[in-house]
Amino acid sequence: MSKRPVSFETRLNSTERIQVTFTDTSGTPTAPSGSVNFRQVTPTGTDSTVTSGWTNPSTGVYYRDVAFSTIGMWAMATWATSTESEEYLVDVTSALP
Repeated sequence: MSKRPVSFETRLNSTERIQVTFTDTSGTPTAPSGSVNFRQVTPTGTDSTVTSGWTNPSTGVYYRDVAFSTIGMWAMATWATSTESEEYLVDVTSALP
């Protein structure tokens, strides 16, 4: 059974931290096997996957800061080899009130 995506709203031209914690079957944070991947699809349809640019502050915890430069719904996912992915839906709204 897959998890529900993490959903949140942010403003145009903001930067948000996307974080993922990889755990073993007992829930203990553990280093993932293989590289940590990040895929994002922007509201204009640009689809990109990267495996670099992660900060790893502690075992199993990885994050990257994402700049949201287009209004609309962004879809993102993080995963590593043989681990469950974490998905995100981010609704980017105008900076104007």
